[in-house]
Order: sequence, then structure tokens, then C-alpha cells
Amino acid sequence: MSKKILIALIVVAIAGVGVYKGKSLIKKRQTQIANESMPKESVISVIVTKAKEARVTESAQFLAKVKADKSISLATKIPGYIKKIYVSESDLVNEGDLLVQIDESEILSNIKALNSTLSMQEADRDVTQKVYERNQKLFEIGGISKEQLEMSQVALKGKKAQVENTKQKILQLKNQLEYLKIKAPFSGVVDKLALHEGDLAVVGKPIVVLSTTKKKLLFNYSASKYDIKPSLEVFVGNNLVGRVKKIYATATNALSTAEVELDSEISNPNESEIEIRVVQKSEFGCRVPLDTLMHKEGAVYLLEYDEKHFIPKKVDVLLSDDRYALISPCSKKLIARANETKLSQLPAYNDIKIVEEKDEQVK
Repeated sequence: MSKKILIALIVVAIAGVGVYKGKSLIKKRQTQIANESMPKESVISVIVTKAKEARVTESAQFLAKVKADKSISLATKIPGYIKKIYVSESDLVNEGDLLVQIDESEILSNIKALNSTLSMQEADRDVTQKVYERNQKLFEIGGISKEQLEMSQVALKGKKAQVENTKQKILQLKNQLEYLKIKAPFSGVVDKLALHEGDLAVVGKPIVVLSTTKKKLLFNYSASKYDIKPSLEVFVGNNLVGRVKKIYATATNALSTAEVELDSEISNPNESEIEIRVVQKSEFGCRVPLDTLMHKEGAVYLLEYDEKHFIPKKVDVLLSDDRYALISPCSKKLIARANETKLSQLPAYNDIKIVEEKDEQVK
């Protein structure tokens, strides 16, 4: 027998032994697996609760800006240099208080000159009046013609008109003196002084910015997403602070603007921002915690406990807040509370330990 044939026979023999041992190991492992006990199904625990008759309030959160209820920029109607400013920023003022005095020297000088003119015109009118009265008597006795009498009458009317015209000019200048006194149109607080003593005040340029101490809130919202309307209650934290007063007709950055009338004072400064909660709906009905709801295939379900099993029950959510939901139809059985992943697995378990939740105080 050649050496090559001998080597081939040895290799075949070794391979046969390997195959035999492999089959023996497989049979041995199969026997071990057959003799092992089947693993027990794991036991899980779940909290259960019951639906309650209670109120749910649906709210929406917004960032509102604090504004003065009324604000005005005060300017002069007549240009002039600022003679005196009687207030400082943040001062509280009452309606009618004098805030700023514009220099009135030029107008006072004009009034003085017109008063002198008026005195001369009144004297001239009085002389003309006497001439007319004398001509009346002369006309009655035939001393002058009717034409001369009428001429003296026309002259008297002209003198009277001059006097009245000058009086009107004086009155106008005195009214202008009042325009040079910038007074508070309402009680409030001085927000800003735009000019100072010695500055030239021109028509339309603000001198003082005045606001009421009463405040309001403004907030923006998407009209397609939120149903905001007048009279809705507004909260800051848990405190009711006011109600929606009106919806502005003009949008801001494509968002609607609502104004909140405050029932109580807030300390936040003007132009600051504050988080508010607007109550959109509030109803009484069958209330369950949000973590009892399972969303599946576009529907909402509760998992009711019945004879050691959890069975899905389809419900409609009528209203919800950040903790609870009102549902229909109501459930009278124990229902599971857990995250949605766990809720979706419960129907597949047969061995479940339930932990009954302590009764919550109905709010």
C-alpha cells in the first residue's frame, strides 16, 4: 500500500470519529433540554384606579406683555422754549397737575401791546359814539342831512368792530397761554421726559410720556388653533387676575392679539412679559387620569380589569387638561394606569398583580 493511500485512510477515520462524537453531543443536549422545566411567565404589577365624576378645565398657556391701560405722549400746540419742568420720571400725578411750562414771554408781550391798542380803540369808539348821538339830534331838527347821519353811523360800526376784533385777538392769545401749560389729562405716572428745561419744544414732538397706574395684558395667538373670545378667565399661576376684554382687529405677525382687563393689580413693570393661562372650557363629567389612556390606530382606549384580564374599551375624549380628561362613555370598572408602552402590553399577560390606587380627593 502506498504512503498516500495510507494518509487518506487515516483522515477519513478521524473525520468519522468527529461526526460520531458530534451526533452524541447533540443528542445529549437535546435530552438535557427536554428534561429542563419550562420558564415561568413573568409577573408584572400595575396600578389601577376608577373614573370619577369631577370637573376638568381646558386651558392654554401664553406669554403676555404688561402694558399701561392708557398711555399718552404730551406735546405743545405752540412752539417755544421749555421754561420749567415740574415733574420727574416715575412721579405720580393727578389729573390737571401742571407738568411743563413753555416760555410765555412773547405772548404776554403781544397781549400787553394789544391791550394798549384796545384802550385807544375804545376811546376812539366812544368819541365816535358821541358824534353819532349828536348827529341824531341835529338830524331831528333838520341840522344835517340823512346822508351825514348814516356816515356817522357807519363810522361808529367800524370803530366797534375794531374794538371787538382786538378783544378776540387778546382772548386768543390768552388761550394760547393755556396751551403753553402742559397739564396731566388723567391721573397716572410719568414714564418718560423726552425734553428738558431750555430745549425747544416743537409741535408734535413729545415732551412727557404719561401712563395710568392701571395695567392690562396683551397676548398673541393663532386664531386657527385657539378659540379666544371676550369674557374668558385669565390666570397667573393659580390666581385669577382678569378676563379677556377684546380681540384687536389688526393682526401682529399673522397672529391675533387679545387684551386682558385685570381685576387685581400686578406688580410686574410695563413692557415686561408674564406667563398666563387662559381658560377655554370647563365641564363636569366622567374624569380619568391622562395616563389611563392608550392611543391606537387613531382611537383612544381604556384598559378595564375584568376576571384577571385587561380588556381595551374605546372611549371619546371630550375635554382634557395637563392631568385629567373627560371621557364618554364612562367606565365603572377598575382601569389601568401606566405609560402607553406598558398599557399596550397588558392584554397579553395572564398573571398580573394589581395595586389599587388610593382615592383622590375630587377637585
